[in-house]
Amino acid sequence: MGTKTSRNYLSYILPFIVAVMTVILLTGIAPSKANADSNPAINAGANPNQSGTIVKGTGPNANLSMNESLYLTADNQNGDASTSNYGVAGGSDPVEAADSSVIDQDQCKNLTLHFSVTNTSANDPQKINEVIILPRYNNSHSNVSYADSKAGVTPTGYTNGLSIGYNWGGGNYNSASESQNQDWTKLLSIQFQGTLPKGQTLSVNVKLSVGAFTDQSTKSFEFQAYSYSFDNNPYLNDVTGYATFSKKVAAPTGHMVAVTKTGDQYTMIPELQQLMPTTISNLKSKSNPNGAVDEKLAGGATRNEGDFYDSDLQIVTLNHLMGQNGKTNLADTIHNLGYSFDLNNGQEMSTYTYNGYGQDSKAATILLPDGKTPVNPGTTTYDGQSLDSLYLEFEKIIDANDSHLAIGAAWDPFANTAFLDKNSKKIPAPEKDGNISYTVKKVDANGNETPVTDNKVDTSTNGVYAVTYADKINDTLTVHKTVNVTVGNGNVSTPNSTSTPTGSVSEPNSAVTPANNSASTTESTTKQPAKTTSSSTTPKGAYTKGTVVYGVKKIYLYKNATFKKSQRIAQYRKAKRVNRPMFVVTGYAYSKGGALRYKVRDVNHGTKTDKKRGYITANKKYVVKVYYSTLPKNKKVTVINQKGVNAYKQANLTKKVKNYKKGTRLTVKKLVKHNLTTRYQLSNGDYITANKKLIIQGNY
Repeated sequence: MGTKTSRNYLSYILPFIVAVMTVILLTGIAPSKANADSNPAINAGANPNQSGTIVKGTGPNANLSMNESLYLTADNQNGDASTSNYGVAGGSDPVEAADSSVIDQDQCKNLTLHFSVTNTSANDPQKINEVIILPRYNNSHSNVSYADSKAGVTPTGYTNGLSIGYNWGGGNYNSASESQNQDWTKLLSIQFQGTLPKGQTLSVNVKLSVGAFTDQSTKSFEFQAYSYSFDNNPYLNDVTGYATFSKKVAAPTGHMVAVTKTGDQYTMIPELQQLMPTTISNLKSKSNPNGAVDEKLAGGATRNEGDFYDSDLQIVTLNHLMGQNGKTNLADTIHNLGYSFDLNNGQEMSTYTYNGYGQDSKAATILLPDGKTPVNPGTTTYDGQSLDSLYLEFEKIIDANDSHLAIGAAWDPFANTAFLDKNSKKIPAPEKDGNISYTVKKVDANGNETPVTDNKVDTSTNGVYAVTYADKINDTLTVHKTVNVTVGNGNVSTPNSTSTPTGSVSEPNSAVTPANNSASTTESTTKQPAKTTSSSTTPKGAYTKGTVVYGVKKIYLYKNATFKKSQRIAQYRKAKRVNRPMFVVTGYAYSKGGALRYKVRDVNHGTKTDKKRGYITANKKYVVKVYYSTLPKNKKVTVINQKGVNAYKQANLTKKVKNYKKGTRLTVKKLVKHNLTTRYQLSNGDYITANKKLIIQGNY
């Protein structure tokens, strides 16, 4: 009775147990290790080479021919076997993609070297003299060693009359019985001598062990098979394979690092770092076949998309790199900011190659702009950006900055400038160098530029000029840099064409890169009576024409005042305060529904949208003034600009006194209006900008 009851009970609960186990398996509730352990122990890439190599004789013995196969196998932690790329003929110089594989060091077990040789020649039989070269032959420190029996290996296939010898050094081969006192982990090579009938095959498997990874030199190893012949016949060939132990890593999501090199030291360049793209956005793939970063497995094998290892080879084609917005060519951008990529023998570098995530950058010891904090790829962040292991080296070819001149002052185009030649040497007299030139354009209040006939800055009256310098490095590379020269009060009525209003020449431009974000923005509107014509007066609650505003949320620039998705000119993502997109208000209009719009000019220099014109929302939840209009309650402000802010004796920001670094807290006593901008007067009487992108109210 008891037995029958037990069986009935099981018959009820067994379907429930099966159902629960099925859910666990299907939903992945089972330990995550099962998923990790399913990764193959050996990765041969997207186009594995897993066929033998034909090696042939030469001269009178050209009829000699052997088909040799040399490769590795290993099991992952689940016990699933995988195979490496086969070795190829040609020796050990250089590493070839077809013969290189990656071994997952967290997965690998039962590592085995396989070798076979088949007589494919006309000779029947053919004498053979084959030598398997183990990893410690070429690198005595290799952590991969012989792990088979002290009785020696056991060949299969045709073994009649075969003799086997073992070498520990000096090229002397002894039998297994003669080698019992040797340390078999230090075995260097194994020799097979005999005859092989036409069409017959000799095969051998050699078990290997993997020791600790003491340093990077123990991560890679090579294995070879040499074919010799008898009776003074010439040496045939060798077959070589390569493998690298690696760890699987996540896809690279950080930004490349912009650096300059002084001696052996690399330091980040802040003004370029804000332009640096992420590595993955430039990664070459099926969806991005022209990507600048061609990432391969160690040794050069094409990797499967989604596979990333810490030993990956990354080849960066510099002139294919795209900036953060994915549309602007990075090389074009930096060439117009006075920089080039690293110069070598008068030529700009075309590619950078990196071996292993973080290895190059760690060896380079990249420091943040403070000159003290090292960059640790994958964990270090800068100005909201996570940093990747890929670093790009730049040279500052043209060093020139915005300047201010009093009316009547002399203008020297080469004052406070510096230029490098093709050998990265400073040019002592740029005004006499035929490779250095400049052009001057007059900039009006709306940002329109007009060439100046005599190519000079007129200091007899107020005005703003754009001076573009050019430094010809070679026939294919000319670097440019444009700076603004403000005379007197500049364009008094409205700010000049830079992102900094006229008179504020000490305030550096902040490069703003609009992002491509497909998300839409629902903007509530400020209702006015329905009008479709531009207003010549300032509408109630709107900012005065000439006011500089910036976006605090994601906004769009439109062709017309009635917003339609099809008429979007540009998109500006929500950004950190110092990177918010800026505009100058040039007029007003109303949508068909009566919503007030600002007619604006984009003043985000260094971006693709610079100088574009159109309409943006006037809703103050999305757009506010760039300049403070009130004193802070505690009369404290904090410098937030990376380059700090300058203090001046005059409210028009002339007669510079000093520079306050980022993070400096200052006491202010007065807000002063200057044209359409504002200044803070410090407690000591000096003046600083009240630009919200450069300072913030309170103890920040």
